[in-house]
Amino acid sequence: PLMNWITNYVRPRINSIFSRREVPENLWSKCDSCGTMLFHRELSDNLNVCTTCDHHMAISPRDRFLGLFDGGIFTEVPVPAPIADPLQFRDQKKYPDRMKAAQKKTTETEAMLVVEGDIGRTPIVAAAHLEIAVPLSDLEFYKLNYRGEVYFPLFGEFTLHLRGELGYGDGYGDTSELPFYEHFFAGGFGSVRGYEANTLGPRSTPPSVYSANTAVTAIDENGRPTQFGGPDGRGYGYTVDPETGKIPVQQFYNEPDPFGGNVLFEGSAEVLFPMPFIKDRSSLRSALFFDVGNVFNTNCRENQVNCFGIDAGELRYSVGIGVTWLSGFGPLTFSLAKPLNASPIDEREVFQFTLGRGF
Repeated sequence: PLMNWITNYVRPRINSIFSRREVPENLWSKCDSCGTMLFHRELSDNLNVCTTCDHHMAISPRDRFLGLFDGGIFTEVPVPAPIADPLQFRDQKKYPDRMKAAQKKTTETEAMLVVEGDIGRTPIVAAAHLEIAVPLSDLEFYKLNYRGEVYFPLFGEFTLHLRGELGYGDGYGDTSELPFYEHFFAGGFGSVRGYEANTLGPRSTPPSVYSANTAVTAIDENGRPTQFGGPDGRGYGYTVDPETGKIPVQQFYNEPDPFGGNVLFEGSAEVLFPMPFIKDRSSLRSALFFDVGNVFNTNCRENQVNCFGIDAGELRYSVGIGVTWLSGFGPLTFSLAKPLNASPIDEREVFQFTLGRGF
């Protein structure tokens, strides 16, 4: 009896006191930028932004909606179920298997999450798009995209239409940044009118050209040049700045190409009103609008001259008027816009039209 008491009671009690307690996983996260270990509650309260270096880490659409809607309350809008393998695409790994891996990674069945709720007591329907590269692929990255629209009746037939769009992307794992072919772009219809489509934001950096000239090949006792370009006068070489001892570099300013960025910010306010002097206005709709937006790159290099990070001073603005005609071929939309703060390299386009897209 004594041995049974020791075995069945005393020993388990001692083991429970001195045994190693299990530590829950995922309590700490490492910042991809500065390497700081962040406690999960502190990181969540700061919307997945590093409290040390302000690096924006990945955040799921659901977590974003929790901080966006009043009280974190929203209702998911059902969307059609995804097709298992629509293209019958052949690869090293079957498409359905890649789909299952992405769904397991994101815990979502679809890349687009559509919800409805209240923001400031105003009913809102919002959609967030999550694009994520399958882990263990050559490149690992993610993209988050949010777009929201709301209409407010003003008076009579006048209506206020507000639109906003946010986007963010970055690399993870062994991929340090968002691949350039996945960048966001801005400008044109559905973005900032008055600028050519997809031309706003950071641009390519022109090549560096070293300053060259005829070389000094001989000097007198006072250090004054007596010969240029060698005996035949045709010698050519780089020019050295005597104050710095370095070869001056000049930028070759050609027309830089739009490069896009990994951060997108766009907004628009439109006042919809009936066309004056038109009896049948059922197929016509007009609007006065104010657009704002741009794309930014949080991974600019030191030698890039046309690149900028998140900066309110780089936002582009425009105002104008637009008309949509519901024709038999679909909606035709025309706009006249005036850019308010275009830079010298921005490509302006005052008159724009599109088919199949209205206000």
